[in-house]
Amino acid sequence: MIRLTLIQGDCLKVLPKLSDESIDAVITDPPYNIGKADWDNVNIDFFRKWLKECKRIVKHTILLFCSHIFVKDIRNICEDELGLKYKMMLIWDFREKCFTPNYNYKCGFDTILFFVKTDDYTFNRPYDYSQCWNILKFTRVQSNRKEGNKAANMKYHPTQKPTDLMKHLIKIHSNEGDTILDPFLGSGTTMKACLELNRNCVGIEISKEHCDIARKRLNWGSSLGNVQFNYYAKEGYKC
Repeated sequence: MIRLTLIQGDCLKVLPKLSDESIDAVITDPPYNIGKADWDNVNIDFFRKWLKECKRIVKHTILLFCSHIFVKDIRNICEDELGLKYKMMLIWDFREKCFTPNYNYKCGFDTILFFVKTDDYTFNRPYDYSQCWNILKFTRVQSNRKEGNKAANMKYHPTQKPTDLMKHLIKIHSNEGDTILDPFLGSGTTMKACLELNRNCVGIEISKEHCDIARKRLNWGSSLGNVQFNYYAKEGYKC
């Protein structure tokens, strides 16, 4: 039985309600102050607060997307303050044909930082040589096209990540039946990837609009015999 738990609420209020080491891995794309929307206005203390809770909750692995501008600060928090072990910086390469900027280079990547809490962590080594590198080549989800002609990859969120990229990370850093936490679920891509890979998922999302989109993408409440759907509005959630 796969359990999908979607919680509408502020992760800084919800995370303290989750039990110690109840999550196998945290894989998430938090806001990181690049001006995509009002909710993207955060500071480094925001990272400190949610990462501290995630360290308590997780059993072994934390993977987070971040801007290259924040890498040094986040490493300082995770390593020096929280005692996590830094393993690798992954680079998501999303370069493609586009306009040429006039006054600076155009950024064609995002960083993904890989930390572990213990030396006993899951790492399912890819047997495909091309997938063993820390450079991950996946096309961005575009608002004006269906990626791979699949409606599942249409753009529902300003910073939506490709489903195949999330599946790549989830397959390597967890096993079937494990539980993945995404404290910034957005439109539900991490949860969708978990469903397709037989992982449990706990997703937290502050926006009701995006919770509704996630539920639609996941066919929430459908008669899938092996899936248990749990949805909590922020005022009704209890651990």
